[in-house]
Amino acid sequence: GGQVGALDGVHFPIRSPSASDVKDPTRYHVGRKDKYAVLGMAICDADRRFLWFNVSQTPNTHDSLAVTLTDLGMRIKAGDLPPDFFINADAAFTVSNSLITPIGNGGTFDYHQSSNRIAIECAFGELVRRWPILWKPLQVKFSRCSCLISACASLHNYCIDKRIQDA
Repeated sequence: GGQVGALDGVHFPIRSPSASDVKDPTRYHVGRKDKYAVLGMAICDADRRFLWFNVSQTPNTHDSLAVTLTDLGMRIKAGDLPPDFFINADAAFTVSNSLITPIGNGGTFDYHQSSNRIAIECAFGELVRRWPILWKPLQVKFSRCSCLISACASLHNYCIDKRIQDA
């Protein structure tokens, strides 16, 4: 048993979608970051490979809701993971039999829980660093943003599998 992955979300900057792209372009504006974005939710393993990657929710969707709205999220919430296994997440999520989050007291448990969760932060950082197209707002049609980001995540996994460092 034990941890099967680390879960978190990240914003990928995009140029402002038009009204012909989406019904309400303002849903893709992240006020606290003053940019347009799409939300990527992912689970990675200890090698920083993405085990699950989802770009289906608007960027202002809370991370926990963004996951809950997916098939995988519904299965996690239903407790479909075997009893001895769990996914590690940050305080944006609600603790359950399948999901472990910090206690919030800054103690030993939180330290180890954070240490085991850091892989997802690093995976997102490596993904963006590896693919320069992700360094600034995506300059592709809005309808292609999710596919492009997902393709970069798949190529990221390929590079890890083949031990390619400078891709």
